[in-house]
Amino acid sequence: MAVLAAALIAAGGAGGFLTWQKTGERTPVLAVAQSVNAGDIVKESDLTDTSVSLDPALKPFPAGERN
Repeated sequence: MAVLAAALIAAGGAGGFLTWQKTGERTPVLAVAQSVNAGDIVKESDLTDTSVSLDPALKPFPAGERN
């Protein structure tokens, strides 16, 4: 029983560490730095780089695709 308990504790710790590591991962993306109205042309000065944790529901532009 002690060996099984130790194995379960180790597996839980490893799973928690992997989850923490994945949620801490940040990706550089483009963000709008100022308010832009519909129909306006987005200028270079309207954009900024930021790092976010990616969500499957988002479709961000990678910061490397600024052009």
